[in-house]
Amino acid sequence: MKSFLLSSVLFGALFSLFTSCTVYYKTNDIDQKLKSSVSQVNTNCTSIQSKIGLAQANFNAMNCDAVSPTVQKANEYLKTMETTIQGLNTIKTKVNNEYDNFAQYSKGKIQIQSNSEEWVKFKNTKKNMKSAVKDFQKKGKELSKVSVDFSKFTSKEFAAIQYVDVETYNKKFNQMIDSLNRQEKELYSKLKVQESQIIDVITKKAKTQPEKCKILNDDLFKVNEEKKNFTVIKTNFSQTAAAFRSATTGISRVYSCSSKWEVVQKTEENMLKDQTALKLVVQNLQQIHAHMQEVITSMN
Repeated sequence: MKSFLLSSVLFGALFSLFTSCTVYYKTNDIDQKLKSSVSQVNTNCTSIQSKIGLAQANFNAMNCDAVSPTVQKANEYLKTMETTIQGLNTIKTKVNNEYDNFAQYSKGKIQIQSNSEEWVKFKNTKKNMKSAVKDFQKKGKELSKVSVDFSKFTSKEFAAIQYVDVETYNKKFNQMIDSLNRQEKELYSKLKVQESQIIDVITKKAKTQPEKCKILNDDLFKVNEEKKNFTVIKTNFSQTAAAFRSATTGISRVYSCSSKWEVVQKTEENMLKDQTALKLVVQNLQQIHAHMQEVITSMN
């Protein structure tokens, strides 16, 4: 009988010992693990947003005509990516809130005791964090696929798109305007000397060869008309350059899929017209000069 009682007492003591066993977890260890998950989510989210944001910015910078079916399809890709990114940000916020919550209920505690109130809260935090990270990874894979599809689509469908660099265009305008100013100065200087020489000939030959002097006067008139034409061309060129600058203010590139491409086409058209007109002025002046030389030669 005593033996049975002794065994019962020993069994009860052992049962009590095991059922009341308490486990302690260092708060710092838990904190480091949670921080690692939070840091990973935050870093990945920032990296993803940066890459997708750059792709979106590059496409939007093209300012393509929105009525185009191809552009509409590209915008659908962009909208899907934006929605997915919003989902990732929501998960990111949830993960950070879970960590902040843990930091609050574990504040000042060196360790967390199993089966305590903090332990129950931690188990819930751990569960929520694990679920959130899993959702984040899933959405990240979805976004990666859409991003790759978008890249392939734009590379194929927009491969033929042309563009002009606005800054480069403006530099060319400045160079050409400077060149026109130099040409005008040199031209007017030469024509002034020529005019003085012709007037001198006319003065000397007015009485003896009036008909040929009239021809020289007519040629001088033509020279002055070509000078006016040169000035008009230079003015038109400056206006074309100013119109381009005004229409492209705040824009670094103009793409052929954009409605502003009309500005580029109009600019190119005007430039070609002015260059053609300028060549004609030079040719006409050369012809007039040659004719005057013939007349002067015949007067001697």
